[in-house]
Amino acid sequence: MTLKSIIPILAIALFSTLVCDAQNEDLYSLVKTGEKVPEFIVKTIDGKAVDVDKLRGKVVLINFFATWCTPCMDEMLNIEKLRGRFPDSDFVILSIGREHKLAELQLFNQSKEFTFNIAADPERKIYELFAEKMIPRNYVIDKKGTICYQYTGFNHAQFASMVSVIESKIAAK
Repeated sequence: MTLKSIIPILAIALFSTLVCDAQNEDLYSLVKTGEKVPEFIVKTIDGKAVDVDKLRGKVVLINFFATWCTPCMDEMLNIEKLRGRFPDSDFVILSIGREHKLAELQLFNQSKEFTFNIAADPERKIYELFAEKMIPRNYVIDKKGTICYQYTGFNHAQFASMVSVIESKIAAK
């Protein structure tokens, strides 16, 4: 092989590595693992006000989604399965519909029947505390209110990794 024939191969390999690293590093996240979760209060579709600061002492999964997003819907089915694994006293799920109104999400959940907290963020005010773009997006918050895991997109391996983190943080005293 000549140097001329190797350069395109190296360029493709480098590009692939950068794309994978960008997904792992998440260039669009505005918060980092190890930082405190941004403070916010959100209203759920069943009328509860959830203050993330008052969830200290529990492990929290914050999930950002949109109803039109196919990977989001696939992930939410898995979140529903996860919901039943841990008592509410230890674990809270807060799924936030980016750019959705409360009434829209109430109608959406009539057919889906998800049992975890779903809230609306019609103007992206909460989302913009966390990221610039890309959904689905997940943040695991430990009992001290610190972001201990985050990822975007959905695949079963990443979801399993997130569940392992949740299990370990719930078990931690």
